[in-house]
Amino acid sequence: MNWKPRAVPILLLCSCMLVLGGCNKEDKNKADNDKSSEETKAINEGEYSALLPFSVSDAGQKHAQMQTNLSDTLTIGTGLMELSKEYFSSKTYAFRGGKYLDYNTLDASADNSGLLGRTSKKNANGLNPAVGDVFPTDDGDKKITANDVLLLDIFEYDWYQNKELKGLSLALVFNDKIGTEPKEATIDSDKMKLYGEECARKLVNYLRKAKPEIGNNTPIYVALYNTSSDDATLPGTYFEEAYFESKTNAEFKAINEKWALFPTSTATKLDGTNATYFDRYKASFQDFLGQDIDMIGKGHFMDNELTDLRINVKLHAKSADEVIAAVQLLDERLSIFSSNNFKITVVVKADDVDVATITRNKGTSSTVAQTLLY
Repeated sequence: MNWKPRAVPILLLCSCMLVLGGCNKEDKNKADNDKSSEETKAINEGEYSALLPFSVSDAGQKHAQMQTNLSDTLTIGTGLMELSKEYFSSKTYAFRGGKYLDYNTLDASADNSGLLGRTSKKNANGLNPAVGDVFPTDDGDKKITANDVLLLDIFEYDWYQNKELKGLSLALVFNDKIGTEPKEATIDSDKMKLYGEECARKLVNYLRKAKPEIGNNTPIYVALYNTSSDDATLPGTYFEEAYFESKTNAEFKAINEKWALFPTSTATKLDGTNATYFDRYKASFQDFLGQDIDMIGKGHFMDNELTDLRINVKLHAKSADEVIAAVQLLDERLSIFSSNNFKITVVVKADDVDVATITRNKGTSSTVAQTLLY
């Protein structure tokens, strides 16, 4: 992932006025929602169900501004859901899109009042460091400038049981770079952890004080995410988490998440066996259409164990029968990966057109192949 926070303006042009009597309106809306709330059926077993009516948070506008690739945003969201399962079971909790951290609460607007703004006398709740603050980097101590943004975004999920709010999950999205290319400096990892933890505690404290529905006893799970990656085509990673059962006291612990491209030396070091199987899988298909194909994998690792492998295949099929035959072979040859301890997804393109998907879920050797031909 290659986010460029320096190109994103932290000060926006407008802010909204608070409307008198808004609390009464909110109470009425809540009552109306409770009457019609229902859970949808989760797409896959073990996943969360959405609580309807689904509330579309205008914070999505902020997410769109602060990132350059939709897949990055989706990775952050699905990652937060997966991490949340340890504290909010998908068997007993349903979710709604976050409503407490709306656009104006996050926005570093013209009056500097948003959470994503800089901390100052005027903006005590601002979570980005003040201009002039010093951070240790791989190129010595560096001062924060007006162009440096460390906290890029905050994602929120709200958890419900029997239509009642029972918890929140928050992802704080960080950038660990100061300066501009080619003179970027990377902030020391220990300093980033301390800064991230401080932001999390400050955010939880803000929510408990500013949002009566949350109060002091609603549990809040927080995960810290770093957008930096070894390769621009790979997502960033979650690096710390904490579960705030009450108030703002919680113990942070490390998250050991990694991404690796297949085939690369990094993938081989992390999982030499499946790196070898990937090479065999690619080689078994190489001459099928009498031409080379493009095949690359993105592996997701938690605690150094492969959990997901997404394989992107690009071929130059000239007809539907070639596509169908290719998909059948790709499906059959997935048996090369003997372990079923991780999920495999194969996405097949003919030039730039999606033509098929193949999925093998964790814990099974069965595959589901689907062509997307019309």
